[in-house]
Amino acid sequence: MFPASPLPRSTPSVLRRWYPAASEYAGFTFALPMTDPASPLRSPLLTRLRPALSRRTVPPQAIWGEAGVGKSHLARQVLAELGCRTRFIAAAAPDAALAQLLDGGKRPPWVRGVMERVRAGETASPSALADALAAGLGALAPLALLVEDLHQAEPERQDLWTQVASTLRRSRGVGLLVTSRPRPPEVFAAWKLEGLAPPDALALLEAEAGGTLPEDAAQWILARASGNPLFLNEYLRFLTRGGWVWSDGRQWHWRAPGGEVMPDTVEALIFRRLQTGGDGGRAVLAAGSLLGPGQWERPGLWQDLSGLPPATFIHVRAQLEASGVLVSGGFAHPLFAEVTRRDLTAHERRGMAKRGVHALREQPREAAGFVSGAELPPEEAAALLFRAAGEAQAAGAEREAAHWWTARLPFLPADEWAGAALHAARAWRPHDPGRAEEQARSVFEDFSAPDDLRAEAALLRAELAWELGREAEAEATLRALPETWRARVVGRWHLALITLRVTRQDAAGALALWDAHPELHAHASPADVYGVADSLMRVGRLEEAEALVSERLAQPGLGVSEHADLLLASVGVAFFRGNRAEALLRLERAMGVLGEGTADEPQTLTRLRELASSQAAYLHSAAGRYPEALRYNRASLAMLERLGDGRRVARQEGAIGLTLLYLGRYGEAEELLLRSQRELERRGDRLFLASTSVRGLVFLALETACPHGAERALRQAHAVLNLARRAGGELMRGEAVWLAALAEARVGNAEAALTLLGELPAPDPSPGRRQWVRGLALARLGRREEAEEALRSAEALIGEEEGPLQADRSALDLDALLGDTSTARLRLIRLEAAGHVHAANVARRLFPALGQAELRGAPAIPDLRIDVLGPLRLMVGGEEVRLGGARRRELLAQLVEARLGGRHSVSALDLAEALFPGEEDLEAPARVQQLVYHLRRTLGPAAIQTTEDGYALGPARLDAVDFLDTGDCNLWRGTYLQDLGGGQDGAVRGLLLDALQEAVESVLSSDPRAAARAGRLLLEAEPYSDAALAATLRALRAAGNRKGALAVYRQARERLREVGGELPESWSEFLAEGG
Repeated sequence: MFPASPLPRSTPSVLRRWYPAASEYAGFTFALPMTDPASPLRSPLLTRLRPALSRRTVPPQAIWGEAGVGKSHLARQVLAELGCRTRFIAAAAPDAALAQLLDGGKRPPWVRGVMERVRAGETASPSALADALAAGLGALAPLALLVEDLHQAEPERQDLWTQVASTLRRSRGVGLLVTSRPRPPEVFAAWKLEGLAPPDALALLEAEAGGTLPEDAAQWILARASGNPLFLNEYLRFLTRGGWVWSDGRQWHWRAPGGEVMPDTVEALIFRRLQTGGDGGRAVLAAGSLLGPGQWERPGLWQDLSGLPPATFIHVRAQLEASGVLVSGGFAHPLFAEVTRRDLTAHERRGMAKRGVHALREQPREAAGFVSGAELPPEEAAALLFRAAGEAQAAGAEREAAHWWTARLPFLPADEWAGAALHAARAWRPHDPGRAEEQARSVFEDFSAPDDLRAEAALLRAELAWELGREAEAEATLRALPETWRARVVGRWHLALITLRVTRQDAAGALALWDAHPELHAHASPADVYGVADSLMRVGRLEEAEALVSERLAQPGLGVSEHADLLLASVGVAFFRGNRAEALLRLERAMGVLGEGTADEPQTLTRLRELASSQAAYLHSAAGRYPEALRYNRASLAMLERLGDGRRVARQEGAIGLTLLYLGRYGEAEELLLRSQRELERRGDRLFLASTSVRGLVFLALETACPHGAERALRQAHAVLNLARRAGGELMRGEAVWLAALAEARVGNAEAALTLLGELPAPDPSPGRRQWVRGLALARLGRREEAEEALRSAEALIGEEEGPLQADRSALDLDALLGDTSTARLRLIRLEAAGHVHAANVARRLFPALGQAELRGAPAIPDLRIDVLGPLRLMVGGEEVRLGGARRRELLAQLVEARLGGRHSVSALDLAEALFPGEEDLEAPARVQQLVYHLRRTLGPAAIQTTEDGYALGPARLDAVDFLDTGDCNLWRGTYLQDLGGGQDGAVRGLLLDALQEAVESVLSSDPRAAARAGRLLLEAEPYSDAALAATLRALRAAGNRKGALAVYRQARERLREVGGELPESWSEFLAEGG
């Protein structure tokens, strides 16, 4: 049956471009109303984007070609076929639409903060906005994002999308696809789309119509559209609206229009609406398009720009408001302003800019916005921008001042440019290090600039690269400076090298430079002193650290930031000297110097305030005051979110996760630790990955009732150890070695633990922790007396290093070794009184007589069985039960994954966001309750348990648990949660696939057929994994199925070749090379 409506079912892309509803600027999933003929680009694009489904990295893709050729339609078709959550946005969409793009998903709090500020109209720096977008999209994985019409965006917005694309190259599970008329930047893999051949054009046209058109009608449209998909849609819509093509509900009919006719485009419709008021109307609209929202409220300024007499301006503006083009606050729709602004002639722009400069001559900060278009004499333009920057600086608007310093540069003579550009770079540094780095690079690459300025620029570039987390690049830049240039900046050059070595935890190297150059000491900044003092403390030179900081604090004329920076350095000195009370007093003094923060303060002060909060959290945590530590940690996190500093947000989330672990809030702790781990891995932040995120996850796995905790702990610890051995600093290697040794000792691999302890640096900065692990390993080996001696030593040393509560925690293992329940009871009382819930839980686990610990999970009973190793299957009382409703099945799968992941429950909010993205906050939880109600009716009242903040799986037997316990490959009926997209928890999926690979290897000789079957399932789940391919090939070889091995390998080679990879010629060669 064909549509009875005379209108085609889809909205032409021109209308979508010019009349986007708010949801169309940043839409969610969509379904195409028509099917394109098979484009030769469709298949390769699907191949390139498909790894996003298995949460792998995906290079950004782009479709480009002439206007109307069908770029957006092809892109939407590809993403619809991809089969994962999809969002789309216009490249030129306003900032508020960028914030809407991330709605409906579980965003990291710092990303949510950035986007809420953007939605409120605040301006974020391009680097912070790009970072927040990439991180927010990564949190929604697997996800496909379509960015349409890159060419329509302003250069700055195009740069933003390029930055997002560069960041997403390293993010797992996010496929980015853009459309553009010209060839896009090199960061995108570009595919050129040509016009449609006549058969393909006919297929597209009839798909759009929803049926077969009369041949004469089709030929009439095809002759005029000439293969352009946009024109096809526009002509069909125009003809149906005109009654030349109509449907009676069964088929389409046609009568030829008389003469030559042409459809009105949306651009023409908007153009006609903007003609209200004639030339006067154009003048009013043109002037308004160059004003900002705040300036629209000043009719006198608007009238001055328009060049109209006051009475005429008032009359014409009233006409425009009556027609709906304008409202009292400005333009009725932002597109009206954009179209007007784009159509301005150079003459019109110049005239209005000159009038704007004249009208605002006594307000240089506002007048500066019109300078670029006014074509003023260079001297006059430079002078005006100088005044604007100076006034902004005096008013404390440092970011605005930096903008005007930069805008002044094109108007300066050549001999002044480099110095002014370097000044602009330094002005940007506290506010936007990325932009400051670009400015410094422009000076460095100006070969006509004096060498001393180029040397300063090179040094500034290195310092900024370090601030942006690119330490290796910073050091390479410093070392590449010619000797003659180093002489010009010799002091700062050595201080920069010292800073880099401090950052890499190379305390000895930093101090070697510091000691070798005493002439630098007087010129070191407070930040330099902070780093040197930290290095002195790490090597035990505490008195020197105290003297250095005290000497600098005694100097007169310190500014607020300098004074606070030095006081914060003194906090660390006091702490490492064992005087914690003095450390807190010094911290209070630093906070007093910093005072209360303001919305427009320089980022330098906000960062110092955040550092003070982090130090307070550390000091309270060391003293066992975990609620206070959590409060300061969260205050620090809020400041970092305001700064848009994604790297340090991830670090702070790891620290909060550790604190929540100590408080026994395991579900919240695990969520934050996992999020921190993902983000730190993406950023290559190795030290904090080991010392916060992975450390917390290892403790969760080892010391709570986490299913298969030993395997999880070993996997996490050895992964970070391998990373540290490849590219970590000494401090990270020490932390990673200790974690791996602890995991090995806990699971009974005592010899491996002792071997690892031999890798710890000497002198060991944490000898107490070394002795603790050594005692655990010796106890496993049955060397009781040595173990007791090591654990007693550990208790004393940890008490000195980390405080009495951590000493009590480690000494619980000594009590367990001696069977000393009474001492353990005293420790339990102290731990509970101090709020160290986790250590108290450990005490109860080690000594059941002290009371049962609340264990995560519930004992399995045979009444309910849930099978997830294949399509979801449910058995109640031995009978298979069919569970209807996709969302019911998804909710149950989420609770199963929580059980497998060692989480007690899933919050109602998380379930609502996952199952009903984008729905009202009040409606989604109620719908979750309805799903739970139906699940309980089907599976029994105890199947789903209500927890404090959500729901948990009740007593049930899981085939996944049986498999992890037994390694029985025959339990796998298909891929994991095969009918639900492989589940949502990548860690659980990874654990099961790792175990499946081990199972394949273990049954190669005893049951090669089972191994081969399991290998195929493994390869289906991980189609690009060399390890999965190798395990499958070895299994097929063991089963004697060489033909099958050849077929599997041929498919793997083709699959990998499609995404730019390559494998050896033969499968035997692949296995011989260690595949």
